[in-house]
Amino acid sequence: MNHSFSTSRLICTLLGTTMMLQACASKGPNAQNQGFARVAATPSKESFDSLVEDITVKKNAIVSTPRNASAYFALGKLYSRMTEYNKAIDMIEKGLLIRPDRSEEKLQLAKLYVKNREYNRALDIYKSYENEYEPKWQIQNDLANVLREQGNYDQAYKMIQAILRDDKNNIYAMNTLALMYYQTDRLDLAELTLQKAKKINENHSETYNNLGLIYLKKEFYQNAIEAFKTSVKKNPNLIEPRLNVAQIYMEHANFPMAIQQYEDILSIEPLHIPARINLGYVQLNSNRTENAEQSLLNVLRIDPFQTDGLLNLASLYHHKVRDRDKAVEYYQRYLSLRSGPAYDNKDVLKELESAKKLPPKTVPSNASNETQTRQKG
Repeated sequence: MNHSFSTSRLICTLLGTTMMLQACASKGPNAQNQGFARVAATPSKESFDSLVEDITVKKNAIVSTPRNASAYFALGKLYSRMTEYNKAIDMIEKGLLIRPDRSEEKLQLAKLYVKNREYNRALDIYKSYENEYEPKWQIQNDLANVLREQGNYDQAYKMIQAILRDDKNNIYAMNTLALMYYQTDRLDLAELTLQKAKKINENHSETYNNLGLIYLKKEFYQNAIEAFKTSVKKNPNLIEPRLNVAQIYMEHANFPMAIQQYEDILSIEPLHIPARINLGYVQLNSNRTENAEQSLLNVLRIDPFQTDGLLNLASLYHHKVRDRDKAVEYYQRYLSLRSGPAYDNKDVLKELESAKKLPPKTVPSNASNETQTRQKG
């Protein structure tokens, strides 16, 4: 079973967005803003409108005061919440050029490098803190996670074993070890490791989420869903298990349940762009076209240059709403951001030409009559 979505297929309906299953590799209870931090610790108290306004405020602050490091850092964190990691990295790097002494932002940057698969750059930052940070095992566990993500399993294993020699009940290192076993298809060892972690701390929500990943890879779908749901019960504000459950529902065309999951996710993190795009996808497949349109328009309120949002809107207007002008507009906006030899746009260009052949959208006859009456009056 393929555990990620692809946007490479021909456009015939909304595509959704690429979203890998979400593992949890958190550092520890006192490190929520560093390393592999949780996506959100509490439900968002900020309204969607206020967050959109805040993005504009931070952008304007940078334009008016280009040496404002705080504005770069704040906008970088907002981009990170959107999962726009390239843009988040750019902002935080620029802020650090102005304020290179900011440890919190450096560690946040390391996390973003991992998300962006820039592993060596992440390792450089973590290694620079290895002898400064207490407790030391937290940075070591972050290093092990980067090495694991990088596929450097021998070094990752040595680092995990060093942590466990000092504390055999360190459930964070045990989760890192289990994820390494998961990646290398040693699923029974992975499950055994997490079952042991559960006995040590039955309330650690990340353990249940990672256990769900193992069950899913074993194709024990009901067990996986139960593990993810238990993770949510242990920590209702942890986003990763909700994303995983939503993905299972979406892949199996259980759209009403997927909608509920994505709506719950967005109540916790209103800026999560992949959740908004996938919400639009499942709404469309539930014949809720207007809701789907609004979900995708909200993506562009967050980031007007978000290419997945533009392409999905173009597809919606083309194939569902049958609005030639809007379909052409959004295909062209998408293509303007993806020009050059690095991009293969032939399928989208075909769709654009197809959209141009749609008949013009006509004004309903009653509306036309009302207009003529007003003009005569």
